[in-house]
Order: sequence, then structure tokens, then C-alpha cells
Amino acid sequence: MRPTCVLACLLALTAACGGGGGAPAVPTEGLQIETVSLPAATAGQPYGSEIRATGGTGLSHTWRITAGSLPPGMALTTGRLCPTWSGWITLGEIPVDAATAERSEISGLAASRRNPGILWVHDDSGAEAVLHAIDASGALRQRYVLAAAPVDWEDICLGPGPNPDVEYLYIGDVGDNGSSRTHVTLLRVEEPLVPAAQGPEILLPHEAYALTYPGGPRDCEALLVDWDTGTPYLLEKSGLGGDAYRVPLPLDPTWTAGNPGVMVAATTTRPLPDDVTGADAARDGTYVVFRTYGQAYVQPALGAGLESAFAEVPCPLSAPILGQYEALALAADGLGLYTTTEQTVLQPASGVPLQRSARNLDDLPGAVRGRPTASGTWTVTVEVEDSSGARATRTFDVEVR
Repeated sequence: MRPTCVLACLLALTAACGGGGGAPAVPTEGLQIETVSLPAATAGQPYGSEIRATGGTGLSHTWRITAGSLPPGMALTTGRLCPTWSGWITLGEIPVDAATAERSEISGLAASRRNPGILWVHDDSGAEAVLHAIDASGALRQRYVLAAAPVDWEDICLGPGPNPDVEYLYIGDVGDNGSSRTHVTLLRVEEPLVPAAQGPEILLPHEAYALTYPGGPRDCEALLVDWDTGTPYLLEKSGLGGDAYRVPLPLDPTWTAGNPGVMVAATTTRPLPDDVTGADAARDGTYVVFRTYGQAYVQPALGAGLESAFAEVPCPLSAPILGQYEALALAADGLGLYTTTEQTVLQPASGVPLQRSARNLDDLPGAVRGRPTASGTWTVTVEVEDSSGARATRTFDVEVR
């Protein structure tokens, strides 16, 4: 469901959508909350609206509730409903191995938190089961191998797993351009610590889970994991928009080629952008990002949980397009967005560009989002504090019909 008011708020990137009552702002050192009211919500439907501040001398804002409450099922967060990034720069080249062609068909990209400054990449169809740890300039730092026989690795992401002290790499051996595979495979690897100096290739132990889609094979090239629940999702690549498929938890070691697990359709109306080739999920669960050959998108999670983002209206982002782009990753802190391409005639013979965009943080609004579960009117007092310590408050009436 795509409520009209939510769509209008997203496209206009404003919270002044009408409805509700407001009290005078209490500015300090010039800081004030300029949004005077919040739009009405509908019980059981996704909701999203921004609250904006002006003035003050600080560059970043933090939002909190100081009195009253929002309706049940709704929350206040800091940040745009649709975050924006800008200013793509080329950090360096990811070297292509002239002898083996490794890293010439990069299809997956993930940014490490355990190893600051490290990104993980892999090649797709026809490649060996190899993970490459590269640094922020694109230089190879370490090569890892898995004892697996890949068909077509298409994406990689980080996420939680059974050991709470580490993070895991999830690899989607899911490429299926002809939609004919009897099953696809999800691999999971405990993320290793990358050595300071490159050494001989390292064998990584892994888990593998065979999976099928409900209703038959699908062509999926993007994978992400919900950081809150640990649930993996595969995202369909289609020129008519795609659907998302949830991998049920817990992952079962008995899911083999002869006894695959069955995924669950998380959407049924093809709400995803056309031709999704890569994706990632925000660690705070408030949005997902998508890569297509010619565009990037962000979709906010307005309802209950990350999965609600799949059905929301995509907000386009600028992205490099002169290549065959199939990889996209958020930086661990959410402030960077990375992408790279397969090698094409447009790229130098020695490597492919690693590119990064910086998140816009000069005007962080508050965002009220969620899916209200009851009707009525709630009164809430919201405070904003900027990085200089200045504060301002405003009280809102929030109606749920």
C-alpha cells in the first residue's frame, strides 16, 4: 500500500503536509523547529513524515521525545525518510588479474565494520569460489577461497548470525538469467580478520543452504540481510519491477540440493525498481538501497520492520552508469555509499573503478515513521538539539483515523 500523503511527503521531502495541531516553538540560540503540524495517519497503514529545524550554529541534529508519546506503532528517528548521497568520487582502481581475469566481473560488494577500510568483492558467473578483501583505494589486501562449486555468485552482504560477537558474510549463488535452476544456494561465512600484510590465499569454512522460490525459479541478483532479525532476502531482477523473497529462519543445515528450503514471498505486486542488480540494508533498519544498471534508489521502511521498505515508493539517487554496474554497498556507518562495475570497453585494462558517495548531513530532520495500531489523538513534545548544544521544542497533536 502506498498512501497518498506518504508519497507526497517523500516526493516533496517535507513534513508540512497538513493536519494536526501545533504549539509555538521554543528556540535557543536561533534554533527552531519550523514544522508546525503533522499529517493525520490511518490505523494499520504505513506512515512517514519529516520534522524540520532551522537556525542554530550546529551542522547536525538529534531528535528526541521529551513529553507525551506518539501513537503505538510509530517512532521518532533522526534522519531523512529518504537519505541522500552526493558527490561521487573515484577512490582508485580494483586491479584485474591479467592471467586469471579475477575481479573483471565484480557483482558483489560489502563494506566491513570489523575490518575498518576493507571492502569485500567477488566475481559472478564462471568464477571460482573466491572472496577478495580490498582496501579503500581498491588495492587487493587478501584473497580467500571457499570449498564450494559456484554456479553464479551475484551478491554479497554483511549481517548478524549465530555468534553475536562477529558479523557474517552472506553470499548469494543465485544468478539465473534463464529462470531455470532447480535450486539456488545461500552461503554464510564468519567474517575473518584481514591480516595487515597480504599473504597466501586463506581457506574459509562456510555453510551452504539450498533454496527454492515459491511458484518456480526466479532471476534474482541482489541480496540483503535485516540487521534486526538476521533474515536474508533475495530481490528479483526484472524489467517489469521485481518481488522480494524472504529466507525463513532458522537456516537449516538439512536444506540440500535434494531437500531445499522454500522461501516466502515478501511482496506479490512487483514493487521493486526495474532490473535490481545489487542492494544493501541500513544497519538501523530505516531504509534499503538498490542498484540497477542505470540508477540507484533508496526506499524507506515506514511500517513495522525493514520488510516494509520493499513496497514503498523508491527515491532515486544519482549513480555512475558508464559501465555494467551490479554492486552497491553502504559504509558500516551509513555515511558512505560504494559502487563498482564489471570490466567493459569503457574501463581501463588494468582495473575497474571503486567509487564512493558521501551522505548529505547538513540538514538532518526528524522522521516520524511506523504503522499505527490504534485510532485516536496523541500529544507529543519533540526536542531537537544541534551539535553546538542549542535546543528547541515543539508540541504536536497526532491524529490516527
